[in-house]
Amino acid sequence: NGAGYLDVILDMTVVGTGSVTVTINGKDPASAKYYNILAGAAVVTNSTNVYRIGISRTAVVNATANDTVPRIFQIVVTANNVNTATYSVGYNLSRG
Repeated sequence: NGAGYLDVILDMTVVGTGSVTVTINGKDPASAKYYNILAGAAVVTNSTNVYRIGISRTAVVNATANDTVPRIFQIVVTANNVNTATYSVGYNLSRG
């Protein structure tokens, strides 16, 4: 079984002219393929962004998914251009 809630935190500290996008995927145990649960919008400002997944959460496009958190998940951070940016990504899991 997966967790009840997942919060992924992107803290963009030096964006410059760069940008990054966070995507959260779950893993299908039968095929071992990943499927998309939540895709964030490109972050182009110095800011802290929280992406949330949980079965009782109100869905918000690019930010919150009303879905179960799978036992195996993947957090993908994609640099959207060749310009440098400084950021950190972390997550919190809870049973809810």
